[in-house]
Parts: sequence; structure tokens; C-alpha cells
Amino acid sequence: MTKQVFLACAVALVMGLGSSANAQHMPQAVPDEPFTTFHLMAVEPTDEGALKAAIDDFNGEFKKEGCAGCAYHLLRMLSGSQTPYNFAVYADWPSQSEYTRIHDSVAYASTAARNPVFAALEEKQFYGRFIEIH
Repeated sequence: MTKQVFLACAVALVMGLGSSANAQHMPQAVPDEPFTTFHLMAVEPTDEGALKAAIDDFNGEFKKEGCAGCAYHLLRMLSGSQTPYNFAVYADWPSQSEYTRIHDSVAYASTAARNPVFAALEEKQFYGRFIEIH
């Protein structure tokens, strides 16, 4: 599935849910198989630079932690979309164990502490974990 189609599906899902609050409070299991995490965020223009810097910082740490294929990708939504979200951040994860290892690491916690914009934006985001259906 192409990332553009994936983005369109995620936006449609958000519209169907009606609000980020509904999406965020559903329990999220980490799949055993490869999966994609998807964050839809409402980013103010003043936070765009800090978000990009945070993404670059996290990606550097993922490489240092030995997960070269793990990377956040930042997308800006085209104007005219009928959603409160204007940015998407997605990442492909090879496995539950790799996702857990990275997210439980001291390096991840340190990177998150250096980049408070990411946590602030996560408070009012849509977040989901998706597996591709073959």
C-alpha cells in the first residue's frame, strides 16, 4: 500500500471517529508483526521547526540504537483538508520487540526530554497502529 493511500485512509478514519479524544483512549496493543504507527497532529506554525528538529533527533537515536529501518517521517497535509490535523508523523516498525526495545530505551527517554514539542503535540493527536493486510 502506498503511503499516500495510507494517509488518505488514516484521515478517513479520523473523520469517522469524530475526535482525537475518542481515538486516543482506545487501548492500543503492539502487534507481533511489522506495523506502522501513525500520528495526526495539529501543529501551529511556530512549532513546525521544533517538530522537524525533534523528528531528526529521534531518527538519529533510532540509528544509534541499531534500528536503521526505524524512522519517523513527517508529512504536511495539503490545505483544504477537512480535518483539524495539518501534519502526520508515521514510522514503520519491524516487530513488537524492536518497537518495545526502542521505546523503553534510555536514549528514547532522553530524546523525548530534549524535545518537549513532541509530547505536547501528542496530547491532542490522533494515534493509531496499523498492520498491512495482504
